[in-house]
Amino acid sequence: MVSKIAIRRLCIGKNRHLCQIIKYISTTTGPIIHSKNACSPINNYQINPVLSNEFSSSATITTEFDATLPVGTKVKIFGGEKYEDLKHYTLVQTPLSTISNTALPSTSASKAAEPVIASIYAKRNMIFGTQLHRMDLQYFETCGILFDLALLSAEEHGDQPQGLANLTGLSAWVRSHISYYDSVGDDDEKLARAPKSSSSALEKMWRGSTSTGEGKLMYSAVRAIATQIPRQGHQIVGFGSYRDGKAGWTELAREYVMLSNMNNKGNGEFTINQGEAELFLRKRGVLSKIEYSYDDEKYLIEAGGAMARFFFF
Repeated sequence: MVSKIAIRRLCIGKNRHLCQIIKYISTTTGPIIHSKNACSPINNYQINPVLSNEFSSSATITTEFDATLPVGTKVKIFGGEKYEDLKHYTLVQTPLSTISNTALPSTSASKAAEPVIASIYAKRNMIFGTQLHRMDLQYFETCGILFDLALLSAEEHGDQPQGLANLTGLSAWVRSHISYYDSVGDDDEKLARAPKSSSSALEKMWRGSTSTGEGKLMYSAVRAIATQIPRQGHQIVGFGSYRDGKAGWTELAREYVMLSNMNNKGNGEFTINQGEAELFLRKRGVLSKIEYSYDDEKYLIEAGGAMARFFFF
């Protein structure tokens, strides 16, 4: 059974969607938390003997990471030691005065909380909840360090490591293309001049909306999900819209993820920054399927509830 205390802590502020993801995972991977220390620090918890000097909860990141991370960066791990327990990997920055062993008054930074730079969660073989808290740092280079640690834990018992990525920004991306096709109308010449970043999936739905009743139903539902404007004859964007548009939205979500991957090849054609999904792709993750969580209203607006499941081989 999920710990109510742990869930309550995760539901504060921006962590609401993370809370919903954990609840979602609990329905597919069993109980989330067995340890009473699920949200307390684990001192000197060692992920792997080979990495213990660099990646214990109290060790400072060294050598290869000095060029990209602030001085005094270290890894701290919160959660239970068991494989079934929820683990929270964080990069934090030790105050510079502490690093230089400068004597400080009791009210100074020596007792201040260490700022969190990045974080990621793992539960059994599932990795999720990646966040970069310092916007002046590179997402992949910074969060990738924590991902590598979480991956060690996820594959500890021989299970297939998986990742569940949020697709924040998906709705805005779909809206941008809907706006374009609205301006095109029935002008095939304008459509032929569509930019390379245009969605082929949405174009297919848009063309289908003019030829079949089923196509019109699909496109109108997708449009409602993306814009949050109710379909004609409806007062709200409700369950019916998500049901009628699910197949089309799933196709768009897959395209959204893979366009991010194309951008990573350096061809410069796409400018989609997919965040967590991009990180998983660059870590050689294989997109398995698009799944849905409808419990968080804000995330329904941002991504239609869609999440991408990856496998790591």
